[in-house]
Amino acid sequence: MKTTSVQLGVPAIDREHLAIAALLERTAASSDAELPPLLNRIAEAVAEHFVHEERLMERERVPVLECHRAQHAMIRNEIKRMQQAASVAKPSELRLLMTIVLPQMIDAHVASIDRVSVEFMLGHLTEDDFGAFRAPVSSG
Repeated sequence: MKTTSVQLGVPAIDREHLAIAALLERTAASSDAELPPLLNRIAEAVAEHFVHEERLMERERVPVLECHRAQHAMIRNEIKRMQQAASVAKPSELRLLMTIVLPQMIDAHVASIDRVSVEFMLGHLTEDDFGAFRAPVSSG
C-alpha cells in the first residue's frame, strides 16, 4: 500500500488512511478463515472514515463533495459485493480481492478526489479551480 499511507496534510484523515492501510496489510498474513472477518472490519473502518471525511468536507464546503460522495458509495458497494462473495469464493479469490482490487480502489480514491479535496481544505485550491468540474445545474 503506497497511497493510503501518504500524508495528505489533514491529520484526522491521514490517521484514518493509515489505519485502513494497516488493516489491508494484515490480509497477506491472515489465514483463509480470518479473511471474511477481516474484510468486515475493513468495511467498518472504511464506512466510518467516509462518514467522518464527508462531515469534514461539508464543514469546509468542498466544491466536489457530491463527486466525493459518489466515489464513496461506489467503494462501499464494491466492498459489499466482496463481503457477499466471501461466503462462496475460494479463499485465494477473496485474498486477491483484498490484496489487489480493494487496495487499488482505495489508492485511486486517495490519489484523486481525496487529494483534490484536501488541497481545497488547505487553501491550495479555490472554488474557481473547480468551475469546469461541476455538473450543469438544471434551471427547471
